[in-house]
Amino acid sequence: MLNSGYGYAATVSRLWWVIQECGSEPLDLAGDLATINRAADLLEGTRHVATMLARRSGYPRSPIQAALDALAMPDEARFFTLVEAIKS
Repeated sequence: MLNSGYGYAATVSRLWWVIQECGSEPLDLAGDLATINRAADLLEGTRHVATMLARRSGYPRSPIQAALDALAMPDEARFFTLVEAIKS
């Protein structure tokens, strides 16, 4: 994924926020994300990413899933509220 990719830069940037909130860096997860992208059903991709991030971080999967489901949400403040809820 590209940080400045046409049409999805904001979504990718938000994904990086979620990953960082879970205590990882995007480049550290590149292989896992590529595997999920290749192997998972597109509609189930965020579930697989949430499960992986929960396993690595020790945080519950459900708030991670909620933040991932909101990656394209127009309400930026609401998205960041969901990201902050990951650790609470």
